[in-house]
This record gives sequence, structure tokens and C-alpha cells, in this order.
Amino acid sequence: MYYFLLEMDLWFVEKLHKFMNLKNNTNALKDKSNYDLNRAWLLFKLISNPFISKMLTSLLQLGLNLKLPIKFLVKATIFKQFCG
Repeated sequence: MYYFLLEMDLWFVEKLHKFMNLKNNTNALKDKSNYDLNRAWLLFKLISNPFISKMLTSLLQLGLNLKLPIKFLVKATIFKQFCG
């Protein structure tokens, strides 16, 4: 029985791989505006830099601890990118 499930999983992965072409992002990104794409690029550039990422994380923690109104910044940037 486990052999059958393994074959079924492999069959499903092969069909899914043929259906999804991960090398061509045109269909996935065609509904995004240039503004959305540029914002995403900038956000990922900032996150990929360890120094800037640590600095922004510390500033965010400080702002939240001081009860500054910064939740809208998080919602407009990080939340919008990763949660929709």
C-alpha cells in the first residue's frame, strides 16, 4: 500500500511540474504594477542586507516599545508583501 502511495505522489509531482513552469514568471506577475514590483524589489534588497535588516528590526522594536504609531508602516510594507 505504501508503494502505491509513493507512486501516486511521484505521479502528482510530475504532473504538477509540467503544469507549473517556474522559469517563466510572466503569468504570475502580469497583474502586478511597476510600483508593486519596485516596492517588492526594494523590500527584498533591504531584507537581504544583514546590517540594514538588524538596524530596521531594532528600530521597529524600539518604536513598538515606545508605543509610537508605526503599525501602519508595517502593514503597508511587510504585511502587504507577505500576507497580501
